[in-house]
Amino acid sequence: MAFFVFLVSIVLLFGLCVLGICKASPVKRIGKSKLYTWLPGIKPMRYELEKYAQCGYEKVNKSKQQPFLLDFFGHDYLMLPPKYIEELRRGDAQQASFERSFSDALNISATVGDLYLAGIMEKVTVKHLGQSALSKWQSVTEGSPIYTSRKLRIDEDWKSITAAKAISMIVHRVTNLVLVGQELSRSEDYIETSQRFSSTLLPAGVWTNFIYLGPLRNMFARWTTFFHRWELEKCVKILMPVIQERLRKREKGEGNDEDAIQWTIDAAFATGNTREIWPRRIAENVLHLLFAANSAPGALATQMLYQLLMDPGYLEPLRDEIRAALAAEGGWNAAAMDKMALLDSFVRETVRMYPPGSIACTRTIQKVDLTFRDGMRLPVNSRFAFPVLAIQMDPDNYHSPRVFDGYRFVDRLADGSFKTKVLSTTVTPSYLALGYGKHACPGRFFGILKAKLVFAKLITNYELKWPSSLAERPPNVSIEGMVPPNQQQVILVRNIVSTVLSR
Repeated sequence: MAFFVFLVSIVLLFGLCVLGICKASPVKRIGKSKLYTWLPGIKPMRYELEKYAQCGYEKVNKSKQQPFLLDFFGHDYLMLPPKYIEELRRGDAQQASFERSFSDALNISATVGDLYLAGIMEKVTVKHLGQSALSKWQSVTEGSPIYTSRKLRIDEDWKSITAAKAISMIVHRVTNLVLVGQELSRSEDYIETSQRFSSTLLPAGVWTNFIYLGPLRNMFARWTTFFHRWELEKCVKILMPVIQERLRKREKGEGNDEDAIQWTIDAAFATGNTREIWPRRIAENVLHLLFAANSAPGALATQMLYQLLMDPGYLEPLRDEIRAALAAEGGWNAAAMDKMALLDSFVRETVRMYPPGSIACTRTIQKVDLTFRDGMRLPVNSRFAFPVLAIQMDPDNYHSPRVFDGYRFVDRLADGSFKTKVLSTTVTPSYLALGYGKHACPGRFFGILKAKLVFAKLITNYELKWPSSLAERPPNVSIEGMVPPNQQQVILVRNIVSTVLSR
């Protein structure tokens, strides 16, 4: 009997795969079939999706000004040419939903249901972590507890560390200081557990996306996300007493905590939906907000470090600018960060060449069909995105786009200082890694501030170098269009002076 069930399951899976492959479409499809990539020795396209996106951009988007289809996170996505960007910029953000796309891509419903569709995280981010709220984070820039020296035992002797892992740990601690407050951010149990939660979310989400499962996708995701759900439950268990105490204080009209736990509680009550104020639901929102606030800034700071080590000529100009800004403004604060124009240009150029994803601005059509001025219609439940890396590497958009130029977005003044031409947080039709228009990432201001802070403190407090000379930059990881920095690369680090980085 068991063998019969197994056999039926295999046949069903094969049928679903064939069904997924044979779906007809008048739009040109780029890439290999899933069955073909199962053959021995064939590299699945999910591990080099940026190459297919580049090919589609050049052969279809740019040359014909038409969209193409690409299998992305196990779904058919319509990759749109840039001519549609301006029209979408003014469109209804609810009709074209990022939250729905993200939730479906990573099978979020298998672990936290419709959490993203409720919009609590977006409300919290816009109100408390957006551009208008950056002034609140002077405490982050003045005294972030980065703990690098203490945790990694860095001193005057060279020490070998895995760069991506170390920077991820630093960013995670800085983020928690803001999002959950002093008490939890100093709890090693919480810090380590929540970092495991964040690090398992993506692997759990993409494990089975290469198989077309159709209506069975959510059911399979329940089975294949078990290791992430295990970490989720441990984090929820730690957060629940804190949240319940906050709710009791709120009932009594007490407490004025300034962190994401309180912001989420307030946003949940503002909805008038009793389901959103369940303590567990609040905990899940806080944890997913933590994940969103950690992943991209950590990747960005790592990419910046790799680029600096490949081109060390930027090191002294960056150090000089940072030290001058600190001296002028009296230390690590928001005003000092605003004076670091070269650093900001270095950030923007890094995001341009090494964005977290080669495909972005992902959206799913909801409520009613979306019709463009040229007559192209996207029906409800269809998905679209833009091949942003290809756009950002287009020679029609940037001079010598494949050459890293950290000075690209600044002008040099007569006194040797730099003046910003365009900020790293400013989105344009040729710089889409952070979204665009109403669909731009509201957390980009906070995320880039953290990446700058971590990178600036690293290069002003430490000497850093490769263990041996590298001829080429450490290759990025590539899976489902995401292109995070190399996760295994080791670097050598030692103190410039015998001080703790978090001083």
